Amino acid sequence: MKVFEKETDRKANAHIFALGRVKELEEYGQYVDPVDKALCCYVPVEEGMVVKVGGRFTGTTLNLGYDVVVDGVYRHSHTYLGRSVSLQKNKKLDFETFLYQTSDGVIDTEMKVAPFTPIMTTPVKQAPETIGTLELRIYVLRSFGDEHTLGDVQTYYKINDDAEDESEEFPTYRVIAPDFRMTFETNCAALDKPRATREKKKMDSKRPGKEPWAILRFHYQNTDKMAESIEAKKLEMTHEPGSKAKTEHHHLELEPVPPLRVGAIPAKAEDADCSSRSSTPAPTLPSTPAKIPIAHMVPATPAKRPSDLKIPSSPEPKRAKVSPIPAPVPASPTTSTACPGPKKLSLAVKKRKEIENLKKGREDIARKRAIRDAKYSAEKQQMKEEMERLDREFEEEKRALAEEKAQYEEEEAMLQEFLSERNGD
Repeated sequence: MKVFEKETDRKANAHIFALGRVKELEEYGQYVDPVDKALCCYVPVEEGMVVKVGGRFTGTTLNLGYDVVVDGVYRHSHTYLGRSVSLQKNKKLDFETFLYQTSDGVIDTEMKVAPFTPIMTTPVKQAPETIGTLELRIYVLRSFGDEHTLGDVQTYYKINDDAEDESEEFPTYRVIAPDFRMTFETNCAALDKPRATREKKKMDSKRPGKEPWAILRFHYQNTDKMAESIEAKKLEMTHEPGSKAKTEHHHLELEPVPPLRVGAIPAKAEDADCSSRSSTPAPTLPSTPAKIPIAHMVPATPAKRPSDLKIPSSPEPKRAKVSPIPAPVPASPTTSTACPGPKKLSLAVKKRKEIENLKKGREDIARKRAIRDAKYSAEKQQMKEEMERLDREFEEEKRALAEEKAQYEEEEAMLQEFLSERNGD
């Protein structure tokens, strides 16, 4: 499915892929959900098929985020954070593995299609459809400062995937009842604590924009059942893999906003804090000499020194004028305590510049990677397929070698037994 935002350069596409297949799966009966404005379609799948979600985004923005929702549960999240508004070309919207909560911890694993036999399915026009759906939710920053939280939704860490969910025994649907659901490969190690914490933090973080920019919902159905539905429901093919005919982009119904200017940088709270901290030492400068008159007003301690020297009382006022100059000992520590303020500020500014340089380095690498991936996407896919083929061939040769070795050893044992018997005779 493909979408675009009117009067902007922002567009995106997403499809469902299966392990071992180069091209994406077919799509039928594209329509718009009247409740949440999601773009929906039906995709034929087979039992045991390992599936993944893949997509691309191109357009001018600052921040871009995307989530994958499997059978109504948020299973992964990712966000691209920019330093300034820029044209982001072919940003990946891919998910090949999915987060799954087990009793031993969180795992990041593959998922595959499995049969689903509910007690009863109920057709309801306005009810949410969860079982039998894959969603890609895309979030785009269209105006500075806009962001939102997910709210009360089902996430991978909030539910116990090992436990049975009674609500799944009575799922609702609108057009075609679900007959499949996704299961997850649990024979893998759990994520370490730092990685699990990072994934949870990403899932709980705010998303760019006031609402999802686009929701692409795929209803995966049994291939045989899909053939019947295509006939009965008159579902047309809306995307044919490998076809040279261009698929039309769906126009997103979004509230118009002023366009973001390329190169624009949002105002940061850090800048306000920095200016307030830099202005703070200024009033402390006059406060230091302000304490000098206090020393003049309290010359009791230095006045005792001339009395010990038994100098007449008449010169005391003259020495009182001179003595306060070296005498204000309390003023020096006050001055020294005021110095660390600007020093700390300069260190903060220096550290902030270092952070910005690191961010620039990451952005350069991300830009180079995007250019490389766009240029050699076909080669990367071929390389991946070749590696998968070599892995399969390696396993086959390894298994064949083990079988031939076992057969050879068995024949050798039989031959030795026969020779020993013949020599004995």
